[in-house]
Amino acid sequence: MNIEFRVFLNKERFSLIGVVIVSLLVIFAIVPNSFAISLVGAIFSLLWLIFRKSERNIFAEFGDKRFLIAFFGFATLVAIAACLHAYARMHSPGFDLSWFAQAISNVKFGELLRTTSELRNHYLLTHWEPILFTAVPLTYVFSGAVSIVLWQAIALLLGALAAWKISSFLFLNSRLPVLRYLTTILFIVSWINVNPIQFDAHPPVFGTLLFIPWIFYCIISDKSKYISFILLFFLLQCSEIFFSIAPVYFIYYILKDKVSNIRVLVSVFLYIAGFLLIGSFQRYFGPWLTGETFRFGDRFANVGGDGIGILQTFFRDPILVISQLFSVEKIKTFLKIFFYCGPFAFLAVFSKKYRLIAICVSFGCLAYFIQAGLSGGMMVSTNTHYISSLGTQWWILTVLGIYYLSIEFSSKNILLNKSVNFVFSNKKIIPFFMILFFLNTSEWRKSLLYPIRGLIEREKVNKEVRNFLTTIPREKGVMLNGTEWLCPLAANERKWLLCEGLVESVLTKMPLDVVVANKDSLKSTYESFSEHFKEMENGKIIKALITQEPNTVGWEKVGDYKQADLLYSSRKTTYYYTIWKKI
Repeated sequence: MNIEFRVFLNKERFSLIGVVIVSLLVIFAIVPNSFAISLVGAIFSLLWLIFRKSERNIFAEFGDKRFLIAFFGFATLVAIAACLHAYARMHSPGFDLSWFAQAISNVKFGELLRTTSELRNHYLLTHWEPILFTAVPLTYVFSGAVSIVLWQAIALLLGALAAWKISSFLFLNSRLPVLRYLTTILFIVSWINVNPIQFDAHPPVFGTLLFIPWIFYCIISDKSKYISFILLFFLLQCSEIFFSIAPVYFIYYILKDKVSNIRVLVSVFLYIAGFLLIGSFQRYFGPWLTGETFRFGDRFANVGGDGIGILQTFFRDPILVISQLFSVEKIKTFLKIFFYCGPFAFLAVFSKKYRLIAICVSFGCLAYFIQAGLSGGMMVSTNTHYISSLGTQWWILTVLGIYYLSIEFSSKNILLNKSVNFVFSNKKIIPFFMILFFLNTSEWRKSLLYPIRGLIEREKVNKEVRNFLTTIPREKGVMLNGTEWLCPLAANERKWLLCEGLVESVLTKMPLDVVVANKDSLKSTYESFSEHFKEMENGKIIKALITQEPNTVGWEKVGDYKQADLLYSSRKTTYYYTIWKKI
């Protein structure tokens, strides 16, 4: 090796050159609607460039107090932007925001979590999600859509506080104390955590953002186990998926003091019981509670439809279940999550001090992968908010993996030792962490700047349309067809709202007073109706709207509108829709 090349490979110069190259690549990768490294990554690359050039520990000089003020100030700004975006947006990335907004705003009228948006008329959204009731107080101040986004943003902020306490506890005596700052920042910038804020809402995500980090903090700091049990009780109110995730934390306490054959058997039974409880809820308890079959049955139709059905299918045809669980697309998604969320997570179980809790958290992640793997659609790609249910658990494993390398790692292999010492140098910020941050913020739409970008770039909904949709009397029945992205504006305190999905079954029950629709979509929907429904009153109304004869059924046209979407296409997409109302 010549002397020039050796100089180039000097760890300080090589790291500096790497930062510059990656910074340029990141900046040039930022284009609208690309799934490229986000602006957050570019900002961090520039920070690394500054830090690497300095011998000083800038974070240490900054101080804990200033760091926390800046950190939570920035996180609060993002939360506010998300709420403003929820109010101003014309397009909901998913339709969840409208039916969660309708559900929580209906509680004030004594109707529990009643929703007709997208689904049949039922309670608790056919999920086990009583935690939604905690969002209701916000509806007395804000609209339902803003309330549900703010509710989830509060969970992220409170969870971030626990992340700081976890990081401070783990890396208090680290050879690189700056790790506690970096891992805390990692919690708030990781797309797997911030994705749900831009994606509207989902109760399981609320649980994983808020309760799991505090449960983990209580465990590692050896707080009273009863505090953990109380938090676990609240976690179980967030979704039936936690019936299989929460037991792993109980298992930790079972095995904490002594690992014996009988305790391991009890732990295995408890873990399996969680899955059986999900199956029982989906097959028996849920339908008894709501009066309906399990809503997500179509996603598991190929393997039995629900938890009990999947178990029966497995005993009858295990190859069918296994093939769906380990399909090529789902393995690719798992690998994406691995690269996005940091390979450090897989080192967590090597930690001597925290090996037991790391193994338990790993099984908590496994519970999600089993559910998503058996689903027909939940884990096909990483752009779904369901993956955010993994967020904090994956962050915990990542932090424990970093802890293992920085505190406990020992090896007789000289190359390995040199590599670890290089990554965890005493005087410099860790070069490898830059890559970790990039991977965690690698998709623009999932970065925490998405709401801010949406506010800046998106054309707002026509004021006349906004005013009309937000002032429709509560008892009026509203149908949106081909314009589901407007549903959040009409969902607040809505008694009857139909956005998509089970159209005919809902329209046979609900009054029809307002229709907001794309004409082609409405025509296609009408053609899917049964002949019997076409002869009913609502069927005749929709036919008259399609044929441009609203007056014949006592209706009138409010107006024709068009809206450009700047965010979801590389070129402007224009939506055309009409609003009709009953005279």
